[in-house]
Amino acid sequence: MVLSDNILGWLTPFADVIPRSDEPLFTELWGNSRFSYNTSKSLIDQVDLWSAKTVCAAMYLNKPLLIVLPDRSPQRAPILFASCLVMDALDGMFFQDSEHHKVIYFGTSVGIREQLSSVSVGDLYLDTVFPMYKTLRGHNAAVAIKVSGKRHKGRSNKNLLSSLPHVICAYSPADPRAIIDKFEPTWLALDCSDTHEVSWLPAVLEYASRLDLPVVAWCQNPLGTTVDTFRRHGGLVFKWGQLNSIPTPRTGNSSKENPSLLKPNSLVSAHPELTNELEKATAALLDASKTAKQDQILMNDALKIGWRYLQALELLPVPLNLYEAEVSKFWGGTPIARIRAALERFFEEIQIEETSNDQQHLARALEALIKAHDSLKEVEPPYWSFILSLAMSNPYSHNVILVFSSEYRKQLTIFGLLSRANISEEDLRNKGIWLTTYKELYRTFAAQETRRFISPDTADVEPLSVPLNKPFIPILFGVPSVSQTPYLEPIFRENELHFVIYDYQSQLLFNRANAWNRSLMHNPAQLIEVLGQLTPNKFDSISSPMPQNILQVVGIEAISIKINKLEQPTSTERLLEPLDIVDEISKLFELEEESELDFVTLDDSEIGSQNEGNLWIENQIYLEFDDGWCVSFSPDDTVQVVVAGGETHTQERFVRSIRPGDRILFIVGQQRQNLYDLIISRVHAHPAIEVHLAMIRRWHEEFPRAYKGWRKRNENNLTTLLSLMQLEGSQVTSTQTLRQWLTGSVLCPEDSNDLQRLAKILNIPFLSDNFKQIAKAAGRLGGIHRALSRRLNRWLNQEAFGAIGEVEVDTTVLDKELGLTFNDFRDSLIVLTVTSSTQRQGLFLRQGMGKLLRKG
Repeated sequence: MVLSDNILGWLTPFADVIPRSDEPLFTELWGNSRFSYNTSKSLIDQVDLWSAKTVCAAMYLNKPLLIVLPDRSPQRAPILFASCLVMDALDGMFFQDSEHHKVIYFGTSVGIREQLSSVSVGDLYLDTVFPMYKTLRGHNAAVAIKVSGKRHKGRSNKNLLSSLPHVICAYSPADPRAIIDKFEPTWLALDCSDTHEVSWLPAVLEYASRLDLPVVAWCQNPLGTTVDTFRRHGGLVFKWGQLNSIPTPRTGNSSKENPSLLKPNSLVSAHPELTNELEKATAALLDASKTAKQDQILMNDALKIGWRYLQALELLPVPLNLYEAEVSKFWGGTPIARIRAALERFFEEIQIEETSNDQQHLARALEALIKAHDSLKEVEPPYWSFILSLAMSNPYSHNVILVFSSEYRKQLTIFGLLSRANISEEDLRNKGIWLTTYKELYRTFAAQETRRFISPDTADVEPLSVPLNKPFIPILFGVPSVSQTPYLEPIFRENELHFVIYDYQSQLLFNRANAWNRSLMHNPAQLIEVLGQLTPNKFDSISSPMPQNILQVVGIEAISIKINKLEQPTSTERLLEPLDIVDEISKLFELEEESELDFVTLDDSEIGSQNEGNLWIENQIYLEFDDGWCVSFSPDDTVQVVVAGGETHTQERFVRSIRPGDRILFIVGQQRQNLYDLIISRVHAHPAIEVHLAMIRRWHEEFPRAYKGWRKRNENNLTTLLSLMQLEGSQVTSTQTLRQWLTGSVLCPEDSNDLQRLAKILNIPFLSDNFKQIAKAAGRLGGIHRALSRRLNRWLNQEAFGAIGEVEVDTTVLDKELGLTFNDFRDSLIVLTVTSSTQRQGLFLRQGMGKLLRKG
């Protein structure tokens, strides 16, 4: 990527005055083009150069700095990290008496070793900063080997090699402070990648500030929470923004000079009474949110439920009776009647305990929400009417991708169209209509972009769930929430995208668009301010170009749709003024919709609901642990208890049976405490494994979807499917096995030919074409899981004898191709001893249970 002349114009004054950039050491590295990536110097560009200058200056001045990279070009992060490592090493060569440096690399997924193995300075490859190991035949542990000066078939600079700092990797650490205390690093490198929220980042920044440790960080998602977190902790943020040369998904080149057009389509004409009640509810919830105090726990929990109730009604994708009957069978979905009951129960308690304006506002919100809810029992939801109309006749000239906020809403829409209109997903695709979610679309974009940089010829080989290689128009339902915003960045690269909203949401969309622009656009003035804090000279007279908006909201267009076969008149009259403050308040109370599983979709009543029970509990169990940790649980929650004996292992137990002295294993930062999720969180971004994950996700989506349609058309069930499978030669003997496949509780059938049999019976082309690849992917993930489980038990056994306190690198190899070791997972695991268990009475949201916190 080459920066344009006007950008270079305002960067030039800083070229020679920014600390370290004019030193012979830096000039030797960058002036003489000593860096190469995969033996090529052509990938390394001026973005990399200026990123290196900035991080080296920040380290010199001991100012924490975050670089927001402009794309996923593979050399960006390792070249930035390598610049810091080499400058640190060169300093060590000039100051021989200085202690050999150690660096802690905190990351979210594995891959830095492989990335640095592609970076070289002359003949020296930078993966020498890690301990090197080789595996021996018949052994599952690696043996340390001495690094020679002749690696990668070239000669190395031995002085530089001996001065390179040692890098300790810690991925998604459970206790970053403990790791820093153990290894006593001279500086920290934080790789936030494109993760939308980095749970360990605040603790690392706070502790680094207390110890006065230099911090260098980088990320790839400007819409994530990383930028705000860094600024809140006093760090500098050097944000490139989206440059015009970012590759597009279809062309691989560049070229977006004009902003993307955001086209709001208002459903004000759909059902005025419903819209009015939803608008009143929004206004009342805002009033209550503005006046509620932070210590009013009961009121704040009620407001969380109120916002969730409002969102459920606004985003209702199918008729209410169908939604209520089916939503419990999908992970992440809750019947709206249950949300209503929760809000009514909390309001009853608030009437007893509190008397304030908050209570009046909440009463208004509850009244309006109930009226809106009741009206949806009489008429079709506006979004359902819009989708049905689009499915009947697609007016767009390009493919249309309908983007849903959650997986279960997407699946319910597919099921609704099939059951109510006999329109299958294949029928939709034949009409140029595709369905996806924010997360799924982001994941597909990111994987394709990464593969394009690495191997352009194979970037589009993987079967995609959405047609990214052809022109398309994204249609988003509602205004994306703050928690969904990080997944929007690839969508904003399209020339045009549509939002289907209610009329009263227009101001919220404008507010969000302004915030998105601030996060995405290339703002020279901000970069000049950052560079100014890194240089001794003042450049008040530097004129910078005006930032160019990435997004532009165009005029609202009202959509007239039919509900219950009646054309509703178009009306643009508003009962309330636009709500300018809605964006700020909703951030405080909105619920994340990412709780549904990536792989799992439950189906039909034979399987049973995974969401039974109320949204609240009337007593909780509060556990306190050593080192100041604490957590609240529902009495019917379970935890993994460490059981000592012949071989130490974990055992799932109910929280109500936990007593002081029990030891519990936590995977910090995960909602679901299982090893598969831990594995996926480490390797999901690795190109070698991402295709495997995509295969597993796809078959877990295709099978339940096809089974629903087959069951409805033929009035069949799992018993019938089992009989047909056995006629095709399957050795499966129980419908329970088929249920496990439907729920996604197993990665793949033991006999891969069962996938082919399913494909034949249910007519699933994807399974027929890819059953061997799916089996291979499941085998790969299953192998890592088994190896991790075995090593976890040995680790727990060591911990039982107190060996865990020792600083050592566990070299047990879990996957040779990826270079995964147990140490890549260990830092996310923490074993805590219960010091007290207390029952607390009251009214509590289930949503807040199970979050491990540390006091102080």
